[in-house]
Amino acid sequence: MEKFLYDENKFFEVVYYGLKLKIELFSIQYIWDKLKTLEQNQIIFSAERLQIPKLKSFGSFKEIYTDADGKEKYHFFAYIKFFVYEGQKYGLVGGKTNYPHPDISFDYEKGKEAAQKDKRIARTFLKNQNFKWSDEIIIVNHEPFLDCREKDEQQALFLENLLQRQFNLFDS
Repeated sequence: MEKFLYDENKFFEVVYYGLKLKIELFSIQYIWDKLKTLEQNQIIFSAERLQIPKLKSFGSFKEIYTDADGKEKYHFFAYIKFFVYEGQKYGLVGGKTNYPHPDISFDYEKGKEAAQKDKRIARTFLKNQNFKWSDEIIIVNHEPFLDCREKDEQQALFLENLLQRQFNLFDS
């Protein structure tokens, strides 16, 4: 019954340099449900939904990536960013970054002129459709490999690619 309470997917027209494509994008609830299934099946280590402050930098996620003793539990992670359409959040971007210095950007600080010069597909779509970013993201963790940063980063990159393909997300 719950599935009827939200649209699982919607097709959006994405125009980029004159090429128009209809892209199926998925609701945050649909993505969340799928990620929880992947977590239960031990394909991903964990998934977490977070609200990100709009007007100030969120800097780091210290409370997530450190344990009670202040030691690092995670370093790299994959994430999904959403946009809002008719009150519903839809996945748009899949990326990878790190907890100590995340580079997730919503372009709030750049100003309109800088945002208009941005050629990334997701930002072009938002600008063309006059849609806004959601302030909620989903973080997806793999089992951490803190003794080998290269392996840790590559696993986050692999998860980023999985998320992009699974949910039709654009690059960050």
